[in-house]
Amino acid sequence: MIGRIDRDSPINLNCMMRYNVDDTITIWDILGELLLLTVEPTPKNPFEVDHTWIDNLSSSQQVLCTAGLLNSFQALLSQNSIWADDEVLEDVKHLSLRHAHNLSCVDNSHV
Repeated sequence: MIGRIDRDSPINLNCMMRYNVDDTITIWDILGELLLLTVEPTPKNPFEVDHTWIDNLSSSQQVLCTAGLLNSFQALLSQNSIWADDEVLEDVKHLSLRHAHNLSCVDNSHV
């Protein structure tokens, strides 16, 4: 097989090195660090929402997408993650408004 790696090549994450001694490490810390290491260019906020991508979805798809994102952000915020900052709160605010608007559009289209 071309390009096959014969052994594990683990990624060394700072949060995983602290995992056994720091009981506040969450999945959000791991995910945030992975995103920072693998996304080019490196984002300031690894959880930044691409609102343009959401704009291109149908209303019903937007309802599902925003609901999933809001649920994920709620978990991130409730665990006091280091990633729960003002930028995430702004995305939550924007997503909440968009979700309510699209939910009313979907409801009205099925009446």
